[in-house]
Order: sequence, then C-alpha cells, then structure tokens
Amino acid sequence: MGLQPCNYCGKPFTGRGKRYCSLACFYAHRRAGRKCALCRNCGREYRPRHGARQPKFCSPACFEAHRRANPRQYWTCLRLRVQCESCGREFEKKQSQCRVSSHHFCSRACANRAHSRAVRENPQGYRAGRAAAVCQGCGKTFHVARCRAATARYCSKACLFIHRFASKGGGDDPGRPGSNNLHTARDNARKQLGEKCLLCGFDLFVETHHIVARRDGGANRIENLSILCPNHHKMAHLGLIAPAELKRLTLAAIARRSGRLPLFEPPLNDGV
Repeated sequence: MGLQPCNYCGKPFTGRGKRYCSLACFYAHRRAGRKCALCRNCGREYRPRHGARQPKFCSPACFEAHRRANPRQYWTCLRLRVQCESCGREFEKKQSQCRVSSHHFCSRACANRAHSRAVRENPQGYRAGRAAAVCQGCGKTFHVARCRAATARYCSKACLFIHRFASKGGGDDPGRPGSNNLHTARDNARKQLGEKCLLCGFDLFVETHHIVARRDGGANRIENLSILCPNHHKMAHLGLIAPAELKRLTLAAIARRSGRLPLFEPPLNDGV
C-alpha cells in the first residue's frame, strides 16, 4: 500500500480511502473551511458549527438573552397591528389571517355592522350571488347562500322559535318537544277519556287507538285518540268500525268529562 499526502498538513501516510492522517487534521480542516458569522446578540465574529444552515448566535447564552430582549420575534404566530374598519380601534391580528382576508374587524359585532351597511348601500350586488327563499314563519322572502337554498326555512331565529312553539298546545299535548309521544298520548287519552272502552264499557284492559293513523297524517292530539278494548281495537284496525263513529264518541267523552254534557254510559253491546 503506497503513501499519500494528508489533505490538511500534507504529511504522507498510509491508508486506503482516507484523506487525513489523523482526527486532529480532519477537525482542523473542517474548522478552517467554515465561514465566519456575526452573532445577532453580541456582534462577535464566530465560526458556526458544522451543518448549521442559518447561524445566528455564537452561544446558547446569547440566544436566550436575545429572546428575552425581543419576545415578539419569537411568537409562534407573527401578529400585525391593524385598524378595525368599523370602529377604528387598533388591534393585533395573525399574519396568516391577514393573508386570507383584506378586511380587518376587531369583533364579530363590528363585522356584522359593516356587512349590514354594505348590504344597505348595494342590495342588488349583495343578492347577485345568493338564492331567494320564503320564510315558513312570517312568509317574507329572504336571501341565503345557494348551498343553503334547499334547507333554509326561516329568515331569523325569532321566526324559528315562534313557528316551532306557536303550533304546540299546552302541557297535555304529546307533540310538544321533549315528550315521549307513545306514552304521553296514552296517558293523556286515559286522563281525558277515562279508562273504559268507549263502545262497550270494558275496563279491565284498554288500549289507545288513533282514529286517523299516524302514517296517514294523524296527530297525537286528544281529538284523534280513543280508548278501546282489545277486541274493538282490532276491529277498528280492520275497518269494521267507522272512524266517524269513533270521532263522535271521543268528542262526546271530552265534552262529558268537561261538564258540558250529562253523564252518558255507552251500551254494553258492540254497538256496531
């Protein structure tokens, strides 16, 4: 194996594939090839460590001192000082948010006021990219984004709440929000109509029947319920008892229990 010169000191040495005669020559040559940099904190010239892409400080102590002296430069999200377009107040905003939108508002209230003012000044331009819908509460026409045209039903929360609760009855209405329709309808029917079959007077076991079925649009209101024994309940579902007759007996029972009609006992026969 022949001799070859060291890349740093030029001393001949033996070794296949090696460029330096020792580790001291290797580290000395690496240090000599580094460019000097200026520390951002103390301004001293230093040689950055090997592999450093953007050298800034000569030591960890200088880095900590610079970070304590300039905390705003080390925030995770750089913030900019901007002015609110609605109220004129200055506030800080993330730089990424400034790139998304060129409008600056300090709060949601200021943004809503500016939006309302722009709509009043140019209503046609505001409605150009929006779809018209009719409010189910007040009947007025309002405009929404095209993606919500098929689902928007109310122009405001006030119309939503008024329309939602205006059609509901009192505490005995099984259709009220939060109530169990099956059990509430059954309990209300027995309270208002009694626990006897309206046709035969059987009272050992009774069932609640919808005169107009729910699948046909019938409601859980007391006017659409009747108390029947199992036999007459089955007959009513088979169409052997006319719905008009059940409706008449239900209204009579409601009036009788409210004191508007004299007490009436149904016949003991089927009455069909």
